[in-house]
Amino acid sequence: MPDAALRITERQVCDLLTRAAAATGIAVSFRLFSLPEVPRSDIGRDHCRRFHEPIVALREGDVAGLIVTGTEPRAPSLEREPYWPALAGLVDWAANHTVSTIWSCLASHAAAWRLDRVERQPLGRKMFGVFECEKTEEHRLVEGPARWRVPHSRFNTVSEEALRRAGYRILSRSAEAGVDVFVKEASSLFVFLQGHPEYDATSLFGEYRRDLRRYLAGERDGHPELPQAISVIGPPRCCWLFANGRSDSATSGCCRNFRPPRSARN
Repeated sequence: MPDAALRITERQVCDLLTRAAAATGIAVSFRLFSLPEVPRSDIGRDHCRRFHEPIVALREGDVAGLIVTGTEPRAPSLEREPYWPALAGLVDWAANHTVSTIWSCLASHAAAWRLDRVERQPLGRKMFGVFECEKTEEHRLVEGPARWRVPHSRFNTVSEEALRRAGYRILSRSAEAGVDVFVKEASSLFVFLQGHPEYDATSLFGEYRRDLRRYLAGERDGHPELPQAISVIGPPRCCWLFANGRSDSATSGCCRNFRPPRSARN
């Protein structure tokens, strides 16, 4: 996961596991690991050093389940990412040493490529918002309502047709966002999430503010779009104007003096 999301994602996943454990009566021990090959800032490296176990401890320990998160794609193909050899090795290891593994966002694309050469496809625009998804197949993982809403935030996708050809089961999809949850079961039950069910109410807008700061700093070409299907109450006028491709003298002054809230600077 990106450095700015380390603590937030850890808290979100831990909260979900804690609630699930309380509801089912199953004891869960939550441990953190990271791949040292993922490029990080000094702050990110320090956080991993203080709170994460080395990846070798994962392979030497008795771990029943694994959740592998993603990060922002930097290279045009997965195999050109600096962490690809380590991530590919983790996919191979998890297939034979876990009861089940969840692959989230970019990690879902990486695992599908490593296992079956299912290639991700770039999207013309970032899939960014909260989308209605519907159950497509009965499975114990999707017992309950037939429809639900899930946040998605990604630049790539995998096609349902390619997944089905490779033997994956599609458990849910969105008319707008495409495949949501898919699975493949062999020695381990692999669960793939293109969306982010762990996100809380502020996650997507936090990403939008991050991308807006990058735009204002000249670190990206185009202004970011607001998340789809999100009601944003009272955004700064400069944010609205930039999100809608407009500018004026008042906006220019506003953006020169723009400072994100303290909670969004880390």
